[in-house]
Amino acid sequence: MRPAMPLGSPQPSGSAMSLQTLPVLARAGWLEALGSLVRPRRLAVTVAVSFTDEASVALTPRFSVDGRTVPPDLVATAPGRPVATVRGILGHRVSLDPATRQCLEQTGGRPAIWPLPRAAATLEALVRAGVPVVAADSGAPFSVGPAWLEVDLSLGPDDSLAITTSLDGPDGVAIEKPADLLQLADREGWQVTGRGLVRIRTTGTSLDQILADADGPKLLHGTDIPQFLDGLERRLASFGSLHRSAGVLDVHRVVSAPATTDFRVGIVERHGQSLLRVDPIHRHERFQVGHDEAFAAHAGGERWIRRRGAWIAIDGERVAAIDRTAASLGLTLAGEGFEFPAADRERVLGAFATLGGIRPTEAFGHFLACLADFDQIEEVPLPANLRAGVQLRPYQRHGVNWLCFLQRFGLNGILADDMGLGKTLQTLAAVERAREIGGSSLPVLIICPTSVMLNWQSEIGKFLEHSDTLLFHGPTRGRQVERMTAAADAPADSPGLFVITSFDCARIDHDTLNRIPWLYVIVDEGHTIKNPDAKRSKAIKTIPGRHKLALTGTPIQNKLEELWSLFDFAMPGFLDSRGAFRRRYTINNRVDWPVVNDQLIPRIRPFVLRRLKSAVARDLPEKIIVERQVPLTPLQVTLYNAVRDSVEFRQMREAVEQHGVARSQTHIFAALTKLQNICNHPAIGSGLASPRSALPADSGKLDLLQELIEEVVEGGHRALVFSQSTRVLDLIAHWFGQWGVTSLRIDGSTPALDRARLADTFNADASIHAFLLSTRAAGTGLNLVGADTVIFYDHDWNPANDAQAMDRAYRIGQTRNVTVYKLVSRGTLEEKILARQSEKLILAEGVIGADAGGFKDLSREELLDLFTLDGEA
Repeated sequence: MRPAMPLGSPQPSGSAMSLQTLPVLARAGWLEALGSLVRPRRLAVTVAVSFTDEASVALTPRFSVDGRTVPPDLVATAPGRPVATVRGILGHRVSLDPATRQCLEQTGGRPAIWPLPRAAATLEALVRAGVPVVAADSGAPFSVGPAWLEVDLSLGPDDSLAITTSLDGPDGVAIEKPADLLQLADREGWQVTGRGLVRIRTTGTSLDQILADADGPKLLHGTDIPQFLDGLERRLASFGSLHRSAGVLDVHRVVSAPATTDFRVGIVERHGQSLLRVDPIHRHERFQVGHDEAFAAHAGGERWIRRRGAWIAIDGERVAAIDRTAASLGLTLAGEGFEFPAADRERVLGAFATLGGIRPTEAFGHFLACLADFDQIEEVPLPANLRAGVQLRPYQRHGVNWLCFLQRFGLNGILADDMGLGKTLQTLAAVERAREIGGSSLPVLIICPTSVMLNWQSEIGKFLEHSDTLLFHGPTRGRQVERMTAAADAPADSPGLFVITSFDCARIDHDTLNRIPWLYVIVDEGHTIKNPDAKRSKAIKTIPGRHKLALTGTPIQNKLEELWSLFDFAMPGFLDSRGAFRRRYTINNRVDWPVVNDQLIPRIRPFVLRRLKSAVARDLPEKIIVERQVPLTPLQVTLYNAVRDSVEFRQMREAVEQHGVARSQTHIFAALTKLQNICNHPAIGSGLASPRSALPADSGKLDLLQELIEEVVEGGHRALVFSQSTRVLDLIAHWFGQWGVTSLRIDGSTPALDRARLADTFNADASIHAFLLSTRAAGTGLNLVGADTVIFYDHDWNPANDAQAMDRAYRIGQTRNVTVYKLVSRGTLEEKILARQSEKLILAEGVIGADAGGFKDLSREELLDLFTLDGEA
């Protein structure tokens, strides 16, 4: 084996040190010497601190290797630059641990004088990195870091809050509180102590002031207490601790989390009427605050409300949101909440529901139950002003209860009872009840067909003990305005004034009627305002009333939109705008039945009361409807077929082809009228003027009428005979005279004030066999129970008009069975009119109870089919 060579001697090229030589070298100490040459030495650093003045700090880095000082110039670098972990110094390799590298990167390795905040922040970072920091003059450890704040809370006099604080330095030794808060703020919280630099965290004006107060506990009172305590523990979590006595926990609990709000919905009574009331209740954990208290505090700039043992923080954003919503609804705060009419229920509660939960009271729940089920409505006493002998049937009492329920809550509705069930009596009872409860002498306006004005006047006198009526009608009606106006200011115990006027007068004088405060505005035969575009409808809807009521046996006659018009009078806006109503419930002008059934019917149900005779007046005698088909005479057949070859028919067909059915009504009506006249009698169809020339044998219907009227007279019965044509009535009147049948007559030319008198005469005089009546002029409002037979000589497109006419005899007060004869010319348009009536009745029976339609909604093919004579006539 070759001898070992000295460290540093040259090695033969390509040779390698044998592993066998390592133990020898180790024993000789050569490995340690070799390691010292290969392994870098550690560069250590200590930062010495001194103060040049109150605002500046001198930092002096001191470097050493193996205990020997290294001049800073050998280590220094540009501040902020990254420093390598190993570097060479005078040929020696030295290693820099993370603390040394951070010191070099932040200070550059050279002595520096910095403003106190910058120096303190740098020193704090170096201490965290593990760099020793010492006092330059003594070499003693120099502590740098945050102070630890101790806050002790206890009860002071009169439940004030006593606050005691102390500060410990980062070394755990107590330090003095800051004497100058402004200076502390200028130094970014750093304070010089005898042992180093301490960073004192500020936590808000109150605590800062307490820290600066070295003279014992600080006392806080009133809302300064929750303002100080709110979030204090959270803010102290990283640099201090909070100690509360049991007394503080019991007396000064702070509840500052955002509130939840419930809207309690109830009912309040005001002057005989009920309003809905919503009270916002703000819930803060187990505490609750009324909105009036929260609003007052928020408006006054207060944030806190005191409760037993606690301070509640007002949720200002929520309070403001509720008040913005209330303002948008036109509501003002009344006590703890907001009051509003029941008619606004959906709009108001829908808006508040976006801000919290709706909580109904028991009273409000009962109100909703009554809307859903009329049987839940309480019985009300009948008004004292009803005459002693007036008896209401059970269903009429129920109707009065329903009307008074709506009245109580400021709601309006439609009384749509079957004709003859006593809508007038129910209405008068409800009106008098309103007068009794409210102590009101305001007048009542009744708008009705001219033909029934006297009937209303008669019924008022018949049913009420004390009353005053005024017929606002005729050319001198302007003189009556002063009397109507004076009635509004009459003493509460004076007889209430009923002003009865016609639809035309209401349209013409609506500006005058608008100036009078009405207790009720009642529209009898409400379907008269079914057309929302008619001037009459628009004018009547502008007349204001504390309550509004529509009376009709046929709320829908032609189309669903008529229902919207009635509600536009009674409860404007309840069914939205006309366009929105049409879009929601119809498709291509056809009823969207699924939507109507699911949405419309439930929506209107609380505000429409309709009972049929078959359901509630079981003691009424039977009504028998007999359809008598009559063949046309040969002359009628010839004339009927000739219409298809006529100039009128060609003109009508051309108009329909060019403009469609809806825009060709003039031509269509002329042709249809000619066919109807032929069915009634050839003499009318051919334009003959004298009834004497119209023989019964020439018309199947007139021939049958002679047979029927003979049976009526011989059987001791009495008949109402209806026709749409005054020429037909002239014809029948002539032949009644020839046949010895005594009769009275009402048509469009009969003065309105004479119609009720004629009806009374007929009912009272059994020697009068028949009453000839125009379907439109006498089909509504009249009570003709003196008859037990009804004969329709011809028919209206609208089944509601025929039904109303029929019920002039079949109504309350009738004691005999009523037989209704419908004379129909077989195979003609009359048969098709009745079929059309049956189809159209489905609409209103599905929604409310009645409907019909004319030729305006027929297709071209359906229209032309009317002119075809089917089979053998």
